Amino acid sequence: MKPNETPVPVTPWHARIRQVGTIILIAGLFSAAAIYLLAGDSTGADGASRFVDARQYDFQVRRLGGSAGLLIVRFNAWVESLWHGTRLAYTVAVLSVVIGLACHRLATLMATELPPDHGTRD
Repeated sequence: MKPNETPVPVTPWHARIRQVGTIILIAGLFSAAAIYLLAGDSTGADGASRFVDARQYDFQVRRLGGSAGLLIVRFNAWVESLWHGTRLAYTVAVLSVVIGLACHRLATLMATELPPDHGTRD
């Protein structure tokens, strides 16, 4: 370092992680609000025809894959539904809150000092 340069202060890792968590939380909640406001209604055909089609589809899946296959297909459809319309907004909001709070918790754990180890084990 040159004699007339001032040292640049270094931000500790826990402060950086806390800042990243705050940015993720704010950006995620704003994104979720925008998605919710801009998402269209994803209702399709009337309920009666969907019910009949769903029963026939469930029957065919159960016939080919058994009860386990039907459960897997239903779980897959549920996960797929999380990424469309207003449910996407809820998914983004929940994920941003969970990740933001995890970053804050990690930063808090990193900032706390560990008790001194005296080298003795019980």
